[in-house]
Amino acid sequence: MTMSPRRRVEAVLRRDLPDKVPLTMYECMIPQCTVERQLRNAGLCIVYRTSVFATFTPNVRRTSEHFEIDGVAHVRTYTETPAGTLVQLDRPAGFTTWHVERPFRGPEDYAALRALVADQRFEPRYVDELRGLAEGSDQAFAAILALNVRTEIMFAAKARQAASGPAGTAVTNGDAPAAATSPLAPPGECTSIAALPGVTDSGHTVVAQNWDWLPHTRDTVVVLEAKQDDGPSYVTVVEAGLLAKAGFNSHGVGVATNALVSAVDAGEVGVPYHVLLRALLDAEHLPAALAVLQRAPRSSSANFMLAHVSGMAVDVETMPGDYAQVRLIEPRDGLLVHTNHFTTPGVRDVGLWWMPDSPFRLMRARALLAAREGPVSVRLLQTVFADHVDFPVGICAHADPRDKPTEQGETTVSLIMDLDEQAMWLADGTPCSVPYRRLEYAGFFGAGA
Repeated sequence: MTMSPRRRVEAVLRRDLPDKVPLTMYECMIPQCTVERQLRNAGLCIVYRTSVFATFTPNVRRTSEHFEIDGVAHVRTYTETPAGTLVQLDRPAGFTTWHVERPFRGPEDYAALRALVADQRFEPRYVDELRGLAEGSDQAFAAILALNVRTEIMFAAKARQAASGPAGTAVTNGDAPAAATSPLAPPGECTSIAALPGVTDSGHTVVAQNWDWLPHTRDTVVVLEAKQDDGPSYVTVVEAGLLAKAGFNSHGVGVATNALVSAVDAGEVGVPYHVLLRALLDAEHLPAALAVLQRAPRSSSANFMLAHVSGMAVDVETMPGDYAQVRLIEPRDGLLVHTNHFTTPGVRDVGLWWMPDSPFRLMRARALLAAREGPVSVRLLQTVFADHVDFPVGICAHADPRDKPTEQGETTVSLIMDLDEQAMWLADGTPCSVPYRRLEYAGFFGAGA
């Protein structure tokens, strides 16, 4: 089968054999003449360099001076932070720049570097999107904002409840203290799976999840398809009014997610969970996606399952805070599986107390995948997501009539994303009873996007 220019490059990056040696060139280096068309016809893969997301530093000032050394142009840049000044020396060289002296020279620069990182803020483009959602739905901006920070509000309250009790005891290692108030049953959460090319029947990268939430929200879930002037096209399955949830983009980045709650979830100022999910859908590749999660302090705990069409995936467990509160989980036997509790050590895990079904959904999903005969297929994932062990709180969750309506939860949507085919299989409800429908996005994203 003839590969597209992009697929040839991706094959080499995966250490696979392309149909022929790929040819690449930065967009700024392409000759603007008939040679360009000849190169394109010969299979040129054009490499575009673009920012994954934008930040600004309101308390940092940058100045620069231009001068020559032995007739060669140089630029010295001063980055003035509240904790000190960083100095960098560069030598421009046409389409690139050579770094002569880095801004970090020794331990004396640590304070200024920390101040620089701490001062970074996400550009207001996502706030502008929130304002657009409010305007388009004729809702107050405050209502849309509250919807998009509900995770921080709700889970901080749950962490406080876990820590409270007559004796002032707190959750430790996921066990509820004897004196603590018993948790209300949560309205369900999520089971996520990623399968790499080595274990799938198609040889493709697949990322999928059941999303469990309040039963009535099934009527408000939409498939949001977005084309951007400055950024990749993307698709996300999300409640109307939220910026993003699970989805994938035209760069081949796929995102699934699970709510997590730790004892340090306190509603502190930081980037909200749903803003991070939206920013991930602007990522070009996995390093850029991981940078999104570490660029600025996060406000809440969460799990992000990230995959890329290149055949790689990683699971990222996070707590509120900066890069020090990020834990990476690599695939095991070509698979990633995650539910709603931390699987890395050293966390005071409120999720185990609040969502005691989580470890058993994880065990069951892993067992079903391990017991398979043959490779992982879309059909197998559909079967896993329809599993009823531990009904009604299993992988395929159902509302328990014994619970109050506000405490009921069920699987509101199930989705399976093939990042190579740029296709999604979607069940609009519990996958045991609602058939999956296939949605195609290769045309929407554009050939070679």
